Amino acid sequence: MHTALSHSQQPTQQDNSDGDPTVQSDSAEPNRTLMQDQVPQQNPSMVSDKVITTNNNSAQKALLTMARWGKECIIFIVIFVGILAWQQKDMLSADGSVVVPNAEFVSIDGKTQALLASDKPTLLYFFAPWCKVCELSISNVDTFDPNQVKVVKVALEYASAEEVAIFADKTQTQRNIVFGTKAVQQQFAVTAFPSVYIVEPDGTIVGRSVGYTTSLGYKLRVAFGTR
Repeated sequence: MHTALSHSQQPTQQDNSDGDPTVQSDSAEPNRTLMQDQVPQQNPSMVSDKVITTNNNSAQKALLTMARWGKECIIFIVIFVGILAWQQKDMLSADGSVVVPNAEFVSIDGKTQALLASDKPTLLYFFAPWCKVCELSISNVDTFDPNQVKVVKVALEYASAEEVAIFADKTQTQRNIVFGTKAVQQQFAVTAFPSVYIVEPDGTIVGRSVGYTTSLGYKLRVAFGTR
């Protein structure tokens, strides 16, 4: 007897989702199109305006930063010049109106030498062996060419010649050192250390400084101070 297959027993189509990759749902394409239609589209002109606004803000910030730095630099220069002027207020004038006489001094090596050179400018470096700033800066004047500038280091406020010699050895500075006196200190109006004068061969003071100065700073003072 042949039994007819019932509707429930008839073979059904198997899911092809794991089989043939070409079989796709008919409803997928409409959904994808709908999602694309829902994505907001930006106006190109609006994007351009945003870029321009961002660039303008960055430029304004950069200008404000530069202006602030410039203002701070001006304030620093004014303060520095004010401090320098206050430190030098008691020193001898360097406008060419003061002339100091040449004199003989005893050097650390026991020899006698003239304070000023007769054919070139002289840099007079007044120091004290107890001065920490002098300890840091005295070697900065050793960089001059002796054929161009004579450098003389004048020791003041020392307890003994041995103290000056110890200072010279400690700082490893050149031994072009002479012993000054209280009278010399008063003559050159030395109230702080180190004090420096640039003197022409005729004794005219054309430059001065007080406090720490680099070797370049000393060279600039000589270059712009001498005639």
